[in-house]
Amino acid sequence: MLKRFWMICTLLPLAFFAGCSGSPEADFVQVNSAAVEELRTKLASSGSGTETDQQEEAGPSGYATLKGRFALDGSPPPQIKLDISKDPAICAPGGKDVFANDVAVGPNGGLANIVIFANGVNEDWVHDSAKPGRTDEVIFDQKECVFLTHVVGIQTGQPMTVLNSDPVAHNLKVSTTFNQTIPEGKSVPFVASKELNSPEKMSCSIHPWMTAYLLVRNDGYFAVTAEDGSFEIPNLPAGVELEFRVWHERLNGIKGDLQVNGSAETWKKGRFEMTLEPSQDQELNVVLPAAMFN
Repeated sequence: MLKRFWMICTLLPLAFFAGCSGSPEADFVQVNSAAVEELRTKLASSGSGTETDQQEEAGPSGYATLKGRFALDGSPPPQIKLDISKDPAICAPGGKDVFANDVAVGPNGGLANIVIFANGVNEDWVHDSAKPGRTDEVIFDQKECVFLTHVVGIQTGQPMTVLNSDPVAHNLKVSTTFNQTIPEGKSVPFVASKELNSPEKMSCSIHPWMTAYLLVRNDGYFAVTAEDGSFEIPNLPAGVELEFRVWHERLNGIKGDLQVNGSAETWKKGRFEMTLEPSQDQELNVVLPAAMFN
């Protein structure tokens, strides 16, 4: 405000005297229109922000759903056989072979266990259905020394119950935040308090071939693809540009040349941007070349 006042005080006299005829006989002042226009322009430029800033402050124009499918183009990579070095009667009953579940290909080439989430969404834009504070329980179980959910997503503060459906003990380790033994047939509670920018590895110290991944987000704008590769994220802010991140265990961030909704695209660092139309379902169908996994 002081700056505007100073500009007015400085520029108005200039506009006044620039219009004088210079003749001592002149009895009126003619306003210099060019100087007035210059003053108006300078005052306008010192306003509260650019048009882009004002649009960002306006926020979303509604909400929309992003849904679609991730699929593999080509033959899936060979499965990796796991070394069952402990409790084989429980972990490999009948001497069966056990394989890693790091590339799970379902019907019609659908890719399971791909994570997709909206990153850095303004907390003021988050729909009520996606806000923190979820209380519905997530069940994370293990059977025959395999985590039954290979990639699990929860919100901060959301309760997760870790079950052990095996007749032997397991020990679940989640980075440095959780390291606890679950006796046979028992369960323990787990609550994440910190958001993660990518899924974090979970493992069993007793049976080291057991692995799974955990994604924790503050809002509910995330999904893990199902067996057929499908996913859905409802009530995303529409009318504003959002950044999405995608992740797969074997690939970390999904990047490179892809087919997105039938057109060639290149994703860098596992990220892409999209603006959704309000009150509409936006399709996102992504095809990954099998060579990415080799």
